Amino acid sequence: MTTILGEATKEGKREWRNMQRRYRARVKRGSAFLDEHKPGWANEIDTSKFNITDPYNCILGQLFMKENGLESRWEGSGYTLGSDFFNLREEDEKLHKGEKYAHHLGFTIALDETQISLWISPHHWDMLARFWISEIRARQAA
Repeated sequence: MTTILGEATKEGKREWRNMQRRYRARVKRGSAFLDEHKPGWANEIDTSKFNITDPYNCILGQLFMKENGLESRWEGSGYTLGSDFFNLREEDEKLHKGEKYAHHLGFTIALDETQISLWISPHHWDMLARFWISEIRARQAA
C-alpha cells in the first residue's frame, strides 16, 4: 500500500481494496475450478500445513503430492504436478489452447501485480492465503 510518512494514501487504500476484490474473485474461480475438476478437493487439504508460498503445502502442492504418492520434496513439487495436470501456466508464459494462468485461479500471484518484489510484500500472499482458508473451511464444514 502506498504510504506517506506511515499514513496510507487514498490511492493506496483504493489499490488495496481493488486487489482484495481481485484476489477474492480469483480464489472463488479457483475453488469452482477445483470443484468441477477435482470434487472433494477441500477435504484433502490440511489447513494446519497450508502455506500458499510453499509448492509442497499450497493447494496444488497438497493435492498432488498425496495423489502421486510423493513423500519427499526430492521427488517433485505438487504445485508443478498440479499445474501440469490442469495445464496452468505462469504469467510470463504464452497460453495455448486449453491452458489457463495459475494466478487467474488464485494459485499464485502474478509478479507484475505487486509492483514490488514479493519478498518485500508478504501481505499479498497473506491476503490470498486468508481467502483460500475461508473457501477450504466452508467446503469442509458443508
